[in-house]
Amino acid sequence: MLRLEFINFEDKEILEKILEWRNDEVTRQNSNNTNIITKDIFDIILNKYKESPIKPLIAYDKNIPIGILTFVELNNKIYIGINIDPLERGKQYGCKILEYFCNNHKQYIQISTTLYAEVKKTNIPSIKLFSKYFSSYEKQNENIFYIFEI
Repeated sequence: MLRLEFINFEDKEILEKILEWRNDEVTRQNSNNTNIITKDIFDIILNKYKESPIKPLIAYDKNIPIGILTFVELNNKIYIGINIDPLERGKQYGCKILEYFCNNHKQYIQISTTLYAEVKKTNIPSIKLFSKYFSSYEKQNENIFYIFEI
């Protein structure tokens, strides 16, 4: 059964998994920042997550961590991102996680806001995913921007 939980910043095992997922070759190619995430950079990212009003969510299926939803504030907008464990791809988890979040967002976000997603035009899986649940509102050179009203 699918569930979302706020990240436990003390759980070293899950933090290591997240770093692995974020540095997966396909993930890096499809990310807006294609650079490998070092441990030092990851620690900085974790500290920013800790300070954020919206905490990352780990998705579990039958107690197995399968992915993460992250939220980043940039230019007064909150962007959502999703990473799926490379071993769990192709199982429609991205759709299940995003749909579950969209239907239950009030459990996880205590503020009224709009969420945005920025997806590379070459990232076909994410385009298909966000197109199902978010509205496309702008296309720029390399990216498509999506919006979801909370």
